[in-house]
Amino acid sequence: MIDIHCHFLPEIDDGAKTLEQALAMAQAAVDNGIIFSVVTPHINPGRYDNSLTKIYPRAKSFRAALKAAQIPLRIGMAAEVRLSPDILPLLDEGEIPFYGELDGFNIMLLEFPHTHIPPGADKLIDKLLDRKIRPIIAHPERNKDVIRSLNKIVPFVEMGCHLQLTASALAGRFGEGPHQRAREILQFDAFKVLATDAHNLKARTPELELGKLAAAEIIGAEAADDLVYANPLTIVRSQMEGSEAFWASAEARSSAKQIPVETADKKQARLRRLRAHDWRRRTATINDPKVAPATDSSKSGVATNVAKLSGMKAVFTISIDGKKLFKKKVDLSKGKIIIGRHPDSDIVIHGDFISRRHAVLTVAGDMLKISDLNSKNGMRVNGKKVATSKLQDGDRLTLGACDIVFSLEPSNSPQREVLSANR
Repeated sequence: MIDIHCHFLPEIDDGAKTLEQALAMAQAAVDNGIIFSVVTPHINPGRYDNSLTKIYPRAKSFRAALKAAQIPLRIGMAAEVRLSPDILPLLDEGEIPFYGELDGFNIMLLEFPHTHIPPGADKLIDKLLDRKIRPIIAHPERNKDVIRSLNKIVPFVEMGCHLQLTASALAGRFGEGPHQRAREILQFDAFKVLATDAHNLKARTPELELGKLAAAEIIGAEAADDLVYANPLTIVRSQMEGSEAFWASAEARSSAKQIPVETADKKQARLRRLRAHDWRRRTATINDPKVAPATDSSKSGVATNVAKLSGMKAVFTISIDGKKLFKKKVDLSKGKIIIGRHPDSDIVIHGDFISRRHAVLTVAGDMLKISDLNSKNGMRVNGKKVATSKLQDGDRLTLGACDIVFSLEPSNSPQREVLSANR
């Protein structure tokens, strides 16, 4: 099988953290029947500032590491590019790596934000098509707009975009919403491939076989096989069949650019751009009529006395789809409480659309404050989307698909009360 979407390269995005993890993921891919994987680091200006110049040396090094470890996995190279006008200058500079060429178009893996399809997405895709770049849209079945309405993805199919479904979503591992949409999109009259979007060896594994079997139940074994071999082969043929020529070409293009030494002036300019990006994000949140600014929390009892807080515990009652899962209590003397799906978080939630480190609760002066940690799917307090907010007893948080009731109680309360065995 051929996997055209994975995050094996270590320390370049939110995929593998170390070379050892990357090699373990590659071996897992081989064990699953994958013979060729295209590494696709994120290119998301302002968050993952990757480019051909940065990706090629990492991919070359990883290719050598695979050979040294005697792992029989061949790799190609592309990128998962976040939809943004900021990618147009990168295209002008030749800094976006493509899969290959098909029917006169360069094929590029394009990612929408997980929360929605941005207004103007069709116009930007028109510009790409005018440049003879055809997007293959990454995991549309997991986009919240598409989960709400299948019709949201139809215009992009009609424009000529290809589609990449996630194998684990088709197998039901991303929840019912993505599962149902994946099954429906599978039956579209469009060019489709199945890929892993592997990030680790826990929840986002390099496993294609289960997805292929799930597809076979819907469209038959032969068509399912095409999703993981014949179809992806058509867009990565130049990488698979002309492997040495492809890597030589990538090296020539990367070497011609060279990564410049960052002077003090250039570092300051880069930091200014990042601050400007953060300002634009916050301003967009404030000005969007659908998104409320940080809540005022002027109700009585918010400005809780510090002395009282020191003797209190924060209580989080976690629910998904209306079903209570567990209650977690954390002493406020910690000063900071991290919520996310990373195992080192103070409150670990393995729910749909929860980021590794999603939000943080802090004791700020004489009050409590909850802040979003630049999560992919944002945070709501009492139904209003916010970047940061004061927090009080009885407030309701929404992180991804999880609903959380926040409360306070004395520190002598027990640590956790399990409300459901289904955790």
